[in-house]
Amino acid sequence: MGDWDFVCALCAAPFSAASFEDEPEEDDGIDRSLLPKAAIQWLERLCVVAENEASLGVGRCYISGPGRDEMYGSVCVEPGDHTNAPEAANGTMNISVYYNYADESTGAIPVHIKCLDILKKVLKQDGYDLNADTLYASFLEAHEEGLCYLNFDYYDFNGPDDQYFCLEAEQEAFVCDPTDIHQLRDYLNNLPTVKPSDSPSPSKSNTSVSQSQDPFSALPAELILKIMIYVPREAFIPFLLASPTASRIELTNSFFLARIAGDMPWAWEVLSPPLSERTDINWRAVYTYLYTESSASRTNALPGLANRRRIWDVCSKQAAPIYKRRAKEEKKASDQGSVPEEVKARARCAHMPHVLSTAPTKAAGLTVWLPVVTGAPGAYRLVEGEKKIKLYWTARGVFSGIAFETGKQTVLFGPEQGPGVKVDECMLGLGDWIDGFEFSIGKPDAQGDDGKEESVTKPNRASASDKHENGLAIKGVIVRRLVSEPVAFGDMSGHRRLTVVQEGHTLVGLRGEASSGMISRVGLLELPELAGPQRRPAPDASVCKLMWAEQVPSTSLSCHPSEFGYWSVQETHDLVPFYPLYFGRTEDELASLTGIVVGSNLLGIAVYHDGKVSGSAGRLEQGFSKYFPIDGKGGERVIGFTLTMGALVDGFRVITNHGRQAIFGRTGMIADSVTSTAADPCVLAGLYCSYGYKAREYTLLSSVSVLKGPGSSETADFNHFVRDQCIWEPTPPPPTWHPSTPAFGPPPNNDQATFLDFSKPVKEIQGLLAAPDWVDVVELGGFVIRYADDSDVYIGLPSTIWAQLDGRRPLKELPRHQHMATSLGPMKPPELPAHVKDDDEVRKQNAGGAVWRLGGEGERIAKVVVWETGTGRIDGMQFHSETGKASLRWGKCGGESKGKIAADDRVKGVCFVLGTSRGPYHTHDPVPLGVRALVEES
Repeated sequence: MGDWDFVCALCAAPFSAASFEDEPEEDDGIDRSLLPKAAIQWLERLCVVAENEASLGVGRCYISGPGRDEMYGSVCVEPGDHTNAPEAANGTMNISVYYNYADESTGAIPVHIKCLDILKKVLKQDGYDLNADTLYASFLEAHEEGLCYLNFDYYDFNGPDDQYFCLEAEQEAFVCDPTDIHQLRDYLNNLPTVKPSDSPSPSKSNTSVSQSQDPFSALPAELILKIMIYVPREAFIPFLLASPTASRIELTNSFFLARIAGDMPWAWEVLSPPLSERTDINWRAVYTYLYTESSASRTNALPGLANRRRIWDVCSKQAAPIYKRRAKEEKKASDQGSVPEEVKARARCAHMPHVLSTAPTKAAGLTVWLPVVTGAPGAYRLVEGEKKIKLYWTARGVFSGIAFETGKQTVLFGPEQGPGVKVDECMLGLGDWIDGFEFSIGKPDAQGDDGKEESVTKPNRASASDKHENGLAIKGVIVRRLVSEPVAFGDMSGHRRLTVVQEGHTLVGLRGEASSGMISRVGLLELPELAGPQRRPAPDASVCKLMWAEQVPSTSLSCHPSEFGYWSVQETHDLVPFYPLYFGRTEDELASLTGIVVGSNLLGIAVYHDGKVSGSAGRLEQGFSKYFPIDGKGGERVIGFTLTMGALVDGFRVITNHGRQAIFGRTGMIADSVTSTAADPCVLAGLYCSYGYKAREYTLLSSVSVLKGPGSSETADFNHFVRDQCIWEPTPPPPTWHPSTPAFGPPPNNDQATFLDFSKPVKEIQGLLAAPDWVDVVELGGFVIRYADDSDVYIGLPSTIWAQLDGRRPLKELPRHQHMATSLGPMKPPELPAHVKDDDEVRKQNAGGAVWRLGGEGERIAKVVVWETGTGRIDGMQFHSETGKASLRWGKCGGESKGKIAADDRVKGVCFVLGTSRGPYHTHDPVPLGVRALVEES
């Protein structure tokens, strides 16, 4: 994927002059004499306006410190000194702009520092200070998905038309410094002055317009002068030329100074004292000069001035109206409740998750303060009177707002409620209050109660991000009362999101967003140390940050941070449902744990208690899953977890205190690991995972991590399983056993490995599949050895396609390379011929999953015969028992075998080296790559 350019949100110019600074080999028409280094250096100084999800203040957005652009849609900036700015470990941070592909959300908005300064001047004119939250929301409102700029009219400038920015001839002025213009300084130091003999003179007019045709001829001169003050800049000169009456009026010096103030607010050097107070300046000449030199067609005298005028117009006519409207809406919502300013200053908002999908970018910001605080500074307490809560619902049953009534005051969180809404009421008795809500989030009904499609008001400019009809919304609410029992309203069958204040804190307000008549984000404003009723135990903040399928985890549990890969999930991360899978929340539940099952390609995960499924996520296929037994009754506990990430979850491991581990998926560079330590004592109480990535008919594992409980457990020794360049599963072989010769296939290189013990009777081997000539054995997957004691050795998992062949469908019509990736370049044909000659022979061997059975008591394996290609990759294997029985041949075993590994006094077993890359193919589940004798060394 190639790089791409992104530009400033306020001027559409790039953040680098590299594309037009140097002379090209062919003439591109650009006059580089207008682009000296001093005039274009400003392009490289940028900052971003962004949201910090970890911010605890009432506001969540910040304006960063200075930075520069980077590759692939990102910038490197200093955090800056804004209150809500995140911390940066190395003093700088990399941030995605316009679109964050990591979590499928809008990224930070980049602007030139000088463009932002101009916007501040525009807003200051109307009495507005710059608020980062309002500014970010305003920028998002003007952003459309897929664009690396805003949906603004940038006037005389095209900006980027394609993947890369390209400056065109006669646009040189619009990349020049708009504030530091040395030619303007020279002009201001030598302004034309009025001579003593000068007197006001009329303007030139169009003599072809008669007095009778001039509609202004009947008006007094004083009124025409008033009108002329307010004629728009673009129309002023044409107005004088068109009206003989107006053109004959003597225009004073002060008139043109007033016109400069109205037409050229961007000429702040002229409009500031002491220049603006001088009466000896010829303001008519100044007006004409600035008017001419700031036009789009005049780019050679004061090029930066034309750019300043353009950027000012973008700010004043495009950005500022959105900002001012949103600021007024936010102030109206915030002014509803009467709350002391000290309370507002001390209040915190731990998180403000999305509750509506697709997450809208044009939502209205809401901050409301609840009139429930009384008392003097330092001794505030909760109002004790009765309170009423009203919950509003659309005809489709979507939560649209909530009102709080205390005495004679009513505060509404949400848009204005029109006709047709349904209302539920919740009473709070004397001294009662709430600590938050539990939301039920799901797809709303397609129709209202009357059977008619509900009409949803949309903005004039509709976009994909504002279409919520098929997305998620709040369908039900549990109001968590502190004295009385919680009470539920609406449909509670959806996913759950818990939004509660922290332990010991009190709810004093709400912060969020509303879009299309529905609540889209909700956060709680909370205050510590406020006298009132006894609080309920609060769940960990990490639990409240996520949306949960079916139920919220227990109050005592916390979530180790989860990660997503770089493949985008379908929702913002806080709208991806997570599934809790418990090992045990109590000692009794931990004692009843019997195993963990993970499906092929990580398509499903389940936990077993007392031999039955107690929780699951994703999709599990019978016979094509890896089962890891755990002896809960015998005191076995999961004490360690590691994660490997790529585009999605590549794989994960669980480790028990009995020195055993299970590897699910790929091994590789560990992205995260969890175990109990002295610094962070905990019990691993379960997993939590999400299946948020949709690929054709499958949903894939997008995130998995650990639920932690209070207490302490043993610390996992992750290195216990690493030996002889192998990562052993489920346990390492005895200490005196080591991989040696005979050996076939590649040697281990910190690869996953398991082994067959020649001394243990084998009951059966499942998945000894055969491949036709035109198939690489990587498509067969692996196989499973089951000992007579019912313990299993997983040499990968058999392919669900080749183990379940249709009796009629030609094999060449089967799906190929499912859940696999292939390298670029030509694909090498399979090396060895097959031992099955046609489709019928393949079906015959693979029928029933290709299982070789050796009876209930089992037999020991005496030798393994191996077929290997000339390039050192194994292509086939066959097992022989001690009584001479031969198994089905796995893979492609049509030619002469390469050799064998046979049991003797020295050779105690077979080491299977597993991996996920075989030639040009890359799988999700490991497959056998090599085999080596396990020999005992004294």
